[in-house]
Amino acid sequence: MRKIYADLALAEIPRLLSCQDRNPFSPSYGSFSREFWHTRAKGFADSITQFGTLSLAMIYAYKIEGGEAYYKNKEIRDWAIAGIRNWMKIQHHDGSYDEFYPNERGWAGPTGFLVYAILRSYEVLGEDFPADLKDEFFETIKRSAWFLVTREESGVLANHHAMALLPIYQSYYHLKDRDPLFAQKLIKEFDKRMDVFLSYCYDEGWCLEYDGVDPGYLSAIVSFLSKMQRYMTGNEKWKDRIEQVINKAVDFSSFFFYPNGSFGGTLGSRQTLHFYAHGYELQAKNNKLAGAMAEFGRQALLEGKIVPPTIQDDRYFLYRTGEFLEAYVDAYEAEDMPLLPCQKPDDFELFFPQAKMMVKNSNRHYILLNLAKGGVLKVFDKELKKLVFSDDGLVISMSDKKVMTTQWIGEEYQIDHQGNNSIVSGNFHQIPYKYFNPITYSFFTIFMILTGWNARVADFIKGAIRNLLMTKSSKSDLSFKRQFIFDNQTIKIINTIKSQEKAVSIRIAGQFAARYVPQSRYFQWEELDNHYFNISNPDLTKPIEVSLDLSSNKVSLN
Repeated sequence: MRKIYADLALAEIPRLLSCQDRNPFSPSYGSFSREFWHTRAKGFADSITQFGTLSLAMIYAYKIEGGEAYYKNKEIRDWAIAGIRNWMKIQHHDGSYDEFYPNERGWAGPTGFLVYAILRSYEVLGEDFPADLKDEFFETIKRSAWFLVTREESGVLANHHAMALLPIYQSYYHLKDRDPLFAQKLIKEFDKRMDVFLSYCYDEGWCLEYDGVDPGYLSAIVSFLSKMQRYMTGNEKWKDRIEQVINKAVDFSSFFFYPNGSFGGTLGSRQTLHFYAHGYELQAKNNKLAGAMAEFGRQALLEGKIVPPTIQDDRYFLYRTGEFLEAYVDAYEAEDMPLLPCQKPDDFELFFPQAKMMVKNSNRHYILLNLAKGGVLKVFDKELKKLVFSDDGLVISMSDKKVMTTQWIGEEYQIDHQGNNSIVSGNFHQIPYKYFNPITYSFFTIFMILTGWNARVADFIKGAIRNLLMTKSSKSDLSFKRQFIFDNQTIKIINTIKSQEKAVSIRIAGQFAARYVPQSRYFQWEELDNHYFNISNPDLTKPIEVSLDLSSNKVSLN
């Protein structure tokens, strides 16, 4: 079954190589940012694309089934080293890198995760790494590692903290003999960073992503921490605590593999669909549930139910490809694995009060409800292996052309869960749609070029962008109450709306994503069966009721 990782990853290698400047006479030799070096559509090289280096190092160093042509191939080795050299070349003097715009000076993603990929490439290449490059290489590593321990970013993204912890400790591992004094300073700062990360982890097993749970990024945390464990032999200080976080995260994330094979989605705070398989493969030897999730994920990949690198953007497919290659190499075939929650035949119901999420299972249906997100409901038919009903909240279009939704995580939301009766109330939030035009984009670029050399300005701008597009509270005067009533035969959703203004239309039920997240909104086959109700000029003085008959899976609007 692990061959699916190799098949999906190797299918992307020609695309990956096409993204790389392979001309040794070019000043951008080694760059994977094709929009910069080839199409000239960007004025700077997107650093995160250098993650492609790891894939080249992996296919060179490991004899992967189906990738024999790449194994120990001199050209592949040279292109991997060219990727490393280019990474060294585009570093800012403070050790940071840019991803989305010039002078971004990004933290965990364009700097941290990239350091992991480059250092891992160094490890994988082994004796084929040029000896005369090592001193300069590790000086580059030190600048980035120090940037990671002395800087942070706005907004709480636990996966970014885990993503930064991984290369910090990995750098310490390689530098403790090469530069002991620097390594000691690094490990002291690592300890502080670890305390910060742990403060974002909840007893229920999830870690904070802005303002709630996101299963996709929780699987990323499992992957980052599991990778880090490989370098921590003999470090007893954090060993047990990290293992505890991983095991709890595996337990919690297991509820978000669904009967149709998909994972995560709009139930999460960042609505991501990705499953980071490598961490679960690394855990499978000692954690049978992690092994069961890895196996379920392989089958889902085989059936096209999890987002593959094929449909992802150029900046993201590059590191998903590397993740799959690592998962292939470290895949573990566990035995006597438990059933996942969605596979169990017995009835159970769980409510996670910290996450404000409910999971309800029967012999036929698997049901999940996120009250923290305004009431996002998913109902799966286990026999059909199909999503039969999705209610991602209400969307209202007003006469002033504003579009508002209940699918938010509002600080004002009031939640009451009592057995089979769950209520969430609060205010609609306006969905932000912000785009550059040629003039504003030009002004923004010039501003960043002139001021982005200042780290404080760069941090402020990134925080402002996140606030504007992702986390800013846009609470309106339009209020709602959504009541979810469950019994053995029916699910009823009673929507009550209070407004002083007239609505042009209201959309009820169906799937949609309100929050802007770069790694989201990839196509899923279940979208072809997206069922919802559109009501023009709705009468908001009366409750709107939606019912799902669980015996027939039929939905009705009352």
